[in-house]
Amino acid sequence: MPLTVGGLDRAAYLESATAFLVGLRHSGHDPRTLPPPFHVVTA
Repeated sequence: MPLTVGGLDRAAYLESATAFLVGLRHSGHDPRTLPPPFHVVTA
């Protein structure tokens, strides 16, 4: 399901955050514990 998060000027932030969360997952951490819950961000 696509999620609108802003224009292309925000793409670098989204890519960096994704790489960071994938790195956490790969190292054995639970990346779901770091970012705020989705309902808080979209409220």
